[in-house]
Amino acid sequence: MGNYFSEELETNYTFALENKALKLSYYNNLDITLYPVEINKFGNQNRTLYHFTTNKSGKIIGLLLSCDGQVKNIEFLKDQTQD
Repeated sequence: MGNYFSEELETNYTFALENKALKLSYYNNLDITLYPVEINKFGNQNRTLYHFTTNKSGKIIGLLLSCDGQVKNIEFLKDQTQD
């Protein structure tokens, strides 16, 4: 959960848990339901992958966004002040 920022895209993504479902919100897009694909990886059933990254102790520190083969591994850093 929390806020993630991409310097490359200059945008903020917010993830929240609602009714046992992971939801994504960002500018003009609210409450997109994400579905588990693999450990730490979620999709939106529309060829977009959200891969949460961790540090050595297993704490989530960011995510990589990939979409449809055209966008690959765009880095988002987690706002660590929310932990």
